Amino acid sequence: MMKFSCELPANFQSLKSLRELLQRYEAESSNGLKRFSQIELALIEIFTNIVKHGEVIKDDLIEVQLRSSGNEMNIQLIDNGKQFLPSILETVMPSISQDIDLLPENGFGVPLVVSITDSVRYERKDEKNFTTLIFVLDEDS
Repeated sequence: MMKFSCELPANFQSLKSLRELLQRYEAESSNGLKRFSQIELALIEIFTNIVKHGEVIKDDLIEVQLRSSGNEMNIQLIDNGKQFLPSILETVMPSISQDIDLLPENGFGVPLVVSITDSVRYERKDEKNFTTLIFVLDEDS
């Protein structure tokens, strides 16, 4: 089992450190991560949503845990922002076949994350949000 974790300030400047954590994780994994770009996109999207919509205070910390065992990778983000409705995880990715100018500006992030992960779990416990992204990796990953 491989595990990395850190606590980052709940602000957009932390995205650089978040990327560096994931890159370090990839560098130390046995064969790298074939789904690295999907994992990076999902992680950054959820972190960004916490900062943008979670009503966290600027100095609050978001805990990020990266774990892998066998062919599964779990990423858990823990924050003390406002609770979000778990039903949002059931939102379907909007069709982008229509005129791009007619599409809403927001609302693609969570459906995108749901579509590129193998599972997303959310739990509210002790006034904290626990969001877990699960990726099944190829045996070569």
